[in-house]
Amino acid sequence: MPFARKMVDLLEEMKATAAGCPSVPAEIPEALRCFTEWSEKVSSEDWQFADFAALYQYLRGNRHLQIPQTWRGTIPDRLG
Repeated sequence: MPFARKMVDLLEEMKATAAGCPSVPAEIPEALRCFTEWSEKVSSEDWQFADFAALYQYLRGNRHLQIPQTWRGTIPDRLG
């Protein structure tokens, strides 16, 4: 319990300083470039904690979702 208490006490300081977070690269590529250059070495274990059901439900239920024109070539026509 002392460890948990210490973590709770440090929470606000850790959020404010971002101590321990990886540094942001100088150049952040566009999302479309990251998507199209995605590594094929990704395994299903890399996605074990992703809640894809919730993601699909959100996307299907979002009436105001606007897909940028630059993404049209990466998405099947019936979804765009």
